[in-house]
Amino acid sequence: MNSYDFSRLNDKDFEDLVIDLIKIEMPGTNIERFMPGRDSGMDGRFYIGGNKVIIQSKHYVNSSYSALINNLKKEAAKVARINPSRYILAIGKGLTDVRKNEIISIFGSRYLRSDDIFSIEDITHKLSQYKNIERKYYKLWLNSTSFLTSILHNDIIGKSSHILEQIKINSEKYVETRDFATAKNKIEHFNTLIITGEPGVGKTTLAEQLCLNYILEGYQLVYIESDIEEGDKIIEPDTKQLFLYDDFLGRNYLEALRNKEDSKIVRFINRIRFKPEKKLILTSRTTILNQGKASSELFFINNTEKHEYEIEVKNLDIIDKAKVLYNHLWFSELPDEFKECIWKEKRYRKIISHKNYNPRLISFITDYDKVSHLEPEHYWEYIVESLDNPTAIWDYMLTKQVPKCVFYLTYLVSLNNGKISEKELSENYDNLLEIINFDRSRNDYLDFKSCILHAVKSTLQRKLEEGKDAIYDVLNPSISDYLIAKINDNLSLIPSFFLALSSIQSLNNLNTLLNKKIAPNAANKIADTLLSNIHSNKTEDYIIELIELMISNNNLSHSVKLKAARILNTNTLPLSKYFTKYNYRIAKIIHWLSLNDIDWIGYKKTQEYTKLTLLTSGDDLDYEDLNILSHISNVISDDELLGDIRTSLLEYWYDFVHEFISESNEFSEYYDEQESYLIKSKAKDMVKDMLSESSIVFNESEIDDIIDNIDVQSIIESNIENYSDWDGQEYTQHGGYQDNGFDGVDDIFSRE
Repeated sequence: MNSYDFSRLNDKDFEDLVIDLIKIEMPGTNIERFMPGRDSGMDGRFYIGGNKVIIQSKHYVNSSYSALINNLKKEAAKVARINPSRYILAIGKGLTDVRKNEIISIFGSRYLRSDDIFSIEDITHKLSQYKNIERKYYKLWLNSTSFLTSILHNDIIGKSSHILEQIKINSEKYVETRDFATAKNKIEHFNTLIITGEPGVGKTTLAEQLCLNYILEGYQLVYIESDIEEGDKIIEPDTKQLFLYDDFLGRNYLEALRNKEDSKIVRFINRIRFKPEKKLILTSRTTILNQGKASSELFFINNTEKHEYEIEVKNLDIIDKAKVLYNHLWFSELPDEFKECIWKEKRYRKIISHKNYNPRLISFITDYDKVSHLEPEHYWEYIVESLDNPTAIWDYMLTKQVPKCVFYLTYLVSLNNGKISEKELSENYDNLLEIINFDRSRNDYLDFKSCILHAVKSTLQRKLEEGKDAIYDVLNPSISDYLIAKINDNLSLIPSFFLALSSIQSLNNLNTLLNKKIAPNAANKIADTLLSNIHSNKTEDYIIELIELMISNNNLSHSVKLKAARILNTNTLPLSKYFTKYNYRIAKIIHWLSLNDIDWIGYKKTQEYTKLTLLTSGDDLDYEDLNILSHISNVISDDELLGDIRTSLLEYWYDFVHEFISESNEFSEYYDEQESYLIKSKAKDMVKDMLSESSIVFNESEIDDIIDNIDVQSIIESNIENYSDWDGQEYTQHGGYQDNGFDGVDDIFSRE
């Protein structure tokens, strides 16, 4: 590398670097460390024979030389009191021979000699000699041209390059905590890791830093945007690859589970977990992952908990929290008078001990762009209010700072529930203004381009990929959290927003709002409005998704559900095209109608649909498809159809039972041939449960015939081959200061 940016280290990191370099040059030397700040003139001390040597570091990368000299004159008195045999002074600035001599004159040649003054040039030379130290302090060279050239040639697949750029930006303020060591240990054993946690605790940041760690070990980064099949298409045998799938269940778990995404994810996890040259990192909010598990037996059957690591704020000890806050303050653009509000009366203690402390909140309250409208004397009041009510941090910006049109645009992107292209967002924005009859002659009207210019970097983020349309998303997920929290204050606008939107992912957001955030009366009005305008610019897939979510929503009335279901078999959604074009969601709607309004489609048409589906799509149907068809056949009491479905289910399980069982983590702990009976017995119970979901009765002999298709020997051999000695215990080793009181915190925040 040999090209380092020392401004990317804070003063405490710089001290650590200097100590590490001295240790490696003097192996076996026991260097005493002292809590940062309270050093009385020394950051470290060691003895050679009876001679005392002290170490002192001065960051001063962005300070003037005169400021450094003034500080060193104060330090000289401390050194004289300590009276060491030798004084090692590291300075984060370039020094000429003349300047080194000036510094020696301040301390006296009795204590200091030229080769014990480490300038930036000296430290750079030492770093280039010790690659393990260079690697440890990767922030120094992460922006270097040679580094980017070395990893960007063919090692990062397409769109993954912009993720690396984001990782680089975020790494500056990253503080390695115990979460990193624990998560790293887990992925080393399982090759797959699901990082969960509540909003703002640092899931994505931890995932990014783990990625960076593996990139530095020669792994190829593959960023998965929206479907795990993206990874399947790019996986290369015998190539070190790291797959990152951030927010893999989406902001709403239904988005991931539609089209059976759960089975794809479980299959990919099982594909990766026995390949040491592959790593897979997924992240999800804890609540959404739990919803996914509740809705998907596959997550339960395959024991995904084994691969999970949950980040919680309680994982951070008080020193970790202090380091995170200090690092954000160090690299922030806050004026000194703002920072002084935090040092005053040791208020930093109140921040790190607050019940709502989390890293995202720290990022917000130290972002000068967010607080530049405040006078310094009101900054502490803003911090306290933000800590007491975290969602309120966006209140001033969204209600006072940004134009009304930017507020509308931000709400649209938030309710869209994920990334949206510029073309689609422009159409949605114009649709909204038309729906709400916005007077475009008003002074506060902004056309789309002007609105985007206002929104980007304040409420929205814009990403560009070569040859593709620009992509937009909320600047931070907490913007969506705030807008959702305020949903009932904006109920009159909600139908208009969703009428303007046209993406299926927005419907998944709608489902959550109607089911959990909005009272039944208001939810029914919103649903009825959307159904009454279903013909406007909506795709067929959108309409099908809307119908299914409404008939499945517990908060909506029967009459609204009936209105939704009856869209099927009309000109808007003719049933005839699905007689030979199977669609799982159409089957679910037909099942609902067969239970609640059989006359709408009619007995004969329902029977004809089921027969033709089996005839034309039978070979492509899996057990879930066959189960829903069996329920329809059961409602219309067609024994012949039930018999055909029964046969299809048996044939399906004959063909796929081994694959299903062998990919289940439930059978990964069997290593002895004498356990074959246990495997078959457990598999039989599992298959029985899966078959019972069809409401068709299968006898023991038929189930035994299915179980006979399991190659138990190959399962045992695979388990032996991929045996891991992981005992399930979390890795808890954690370096740094172990004092859990505020003394250590005060030392971190001490200033020269």
